[in-house]
Amino acid sequence: MEKNIYALLNEIETNMDHYKREDLSEFEKKRLKVFTGKLRKKKHRVRRTAAAAACAAVVLGAVGITMFSDQVYAQIKAVSYDIASFLGIKKDLDPYKTVVSKSVTKEGLTVTLNEVILDKDELVISVTQTSEDGYPTEKSQAEASLDAFLYINGREASGSASGGARKISEDTIESVINCDVKNLNMDEKYDIELKFYRQGDFDTAWEFAFSTSGEELAEHTREIPLDDSFELPDGSAISLNTYTSNDLGQKIYFSSDRKRIEYDIMLKGEDNLGNPVSFYLSRLEGNKGKLKIDDLTGEISEEATSLQLTPYAVAFPKESGKMSSDYEQVGDAVEIPLS
Repeated sequence: MEKNIYALLNEIETNMDHYKREDLSEFEKKRLKVFTGKLRKKKHRVRRTAAAAACAAVVLGAVGITMFSDQVYAQIKAVSYDIASFLGIKKDLDPYKTVVSKSVTKEGLTVTLNEVILDKDELVISVTQTSEDGYPTEKSQAEASLDAFLYINGREASGSASGGARKISEDTIESVINCDVKNLNMDEKYDIELKFYRQGDFDTAWEFAFSTSGEELAEHTREIPLDDSFELPDGSAISLNTYTSNDLGQKIYFSSDRKRIEYDIMLKGEDNLGNPVSFYLSRLEGNKGKLKIDDLTGEISEEATSLQLTPYAVAFPKESGKMSSDYEQVGDAVEIPLS
């Protein structure tokens, strides 16, 4: 499966033709990771505040649904609808998650908000949708997309999201969405409201309200300052600023010396034990961005003490919106300590 294609706040369009289906054996080996689509925003403008963040996410992309046989449905049904099982995380996430487990049924569609985890600058959401008419064809799956709007402490602002979805039965689809949030204090508890709409139709909402905090996960998140840099082909400098690690995964935050980043960036290498490791571009906003561990390549061993990562980059498309996979090395390997 091709990777490193994500929704960017710099209005880059993504061509979904890059993705292909995977069968069960591949799914069992790897985490199913699909792009959920570009952000959708309401027509009216909302003032942004430090205590507010909103994500307008396409819960289900028009193509991002993996087709499974009936035997596969039976196996997937045995797995609970939670973030850890969907992402293939073996660690216990129970201390960090808020279980909502509420369903709303309207117009033949039941939307269930299963659970959420607040992880510093992301709200991770597990949701399932069940239709009375089912999803028997690819066309019906493509038309099943939901728009979601996130409110924190009663306020809404524009944001971004990515994630994945899988069809788990003839009438049910499960999704995990990562919504960007900003300027939140992990020590505080926030009142969250989520409103789901059929794609492009804002007359009927499936609404959920709950409270959550990221305090527990923040206490178990390790942050390591970085001081490495490399140069992109256009002469701009990328500085690696911070490495973070917790039970949800690892991230690398970076910044550019220019106002805008024109390249998709990937870090690829291995840990000091020889295990392959790579980080893909997860977010861009202005001259700042975030890379995430690519579980399809391999997990970082708990015994590892450092990473050796080489930077690669490819220019974003200027016209077609179709991403190129011709990544080129743009610097020497950098060492990232893990302790």
